[in-house]
Amino acid sequence: MPEKQGVFYIHNQEGTILYIGRGSNIKLEVNKQFLKKTSKGEKVLKRAYDVTYEETGNVLLTRLKYHLDLQRIRPKFNIIRKRKKLGIDFNSDNFFIQDKGRFPEENSIILVENNVVLGYTFTNLAFQENQIEILKSMLTPIENKDLAKTIVKNYLLKNKVHKIVRFDTNNSFI
Repeated sequence: MPEKQGVFYIHNQEGTILYIGRGSNIKLEVNKQFLKKTSKGEKVLKRAYDVTYEETGNVLLTRLKYHLDLQRIRPKFNIIRKRKKLGIDFNSDNFFIQDKGRFPEENSIILVENNVVLGYTFTNLAFQENQIEILKSMLTPIENKDLAKTIVKNYLLKNKVHKIVRFDTNNSFI
């Protein structure tokens, strides 16, 4: 298991996800989870059969993936807190966020169109990042658009990303 940024999933013997975790060092976070001396930690450890993970490459994508998966999967041993929705739009209707990918030559892309977070993808070719239609065809779609918008907006208010690229309704860069 790599020492990378991402999300991990602890499964029982039937393959059901019992717990979802995240961190800047997946291996360290999994070890911490298994060493917890709490009743919940011990219950997870007793039922754990397998651990899978997904590298994300950066904090924003880790937060996004983690919270969206919590809402979608609702694992038995995670506490799912209600997130306050901001109810405000982005400063621009159409843009994508480019940040670090899973390895040095790769970028992560989060695409926002008409003030809606459509999805995310990874790319390592500059021409892909210069063609909105190509990016759209590569996207992993996001189902919970309101939650995604809140997470991305909160992150952008407090943190920096590598690059934000705005485009107009004709998919021309601004």
